[in-house]
Amino acid sequence: MKTFEIVRDLLVAQFELDPQAIQAQTALDEVGLDSLAFMEFLFALEDKFHLKMPEHQPQVKTVGDIVDQVDRLLVARLETGQGEGQLETGAVKDAQ
Repeated sequence: MKTFEIVRDLLVAQFELDPQAIQAQTALDEVGLDSLAFMEFLFALEDKFHLKMPEHQPQVKTVGDIVDQVDRLLVARLETGQGEGQLETGAVKDAQ
């Protein structure tokens, strides 16, 4: 499963959203994520991907921005050898 699909599924499950309404370019405020909901969602992402998301997310405005941030963190983890055996989601796009 690709990172976008996982992020979308988490958004759908956590906030009862229509999956068809969520695209990479969908703005977070369009789907009703205020700052508190966004922080809750970051915790869900950390749990799902076994990552530590940066506390300051100034560039994150769309679903695609979240996907890009998660992919960067997953690739960085692979490059440092810290993620061996933990990527059961298959989420990294072209990590090799």
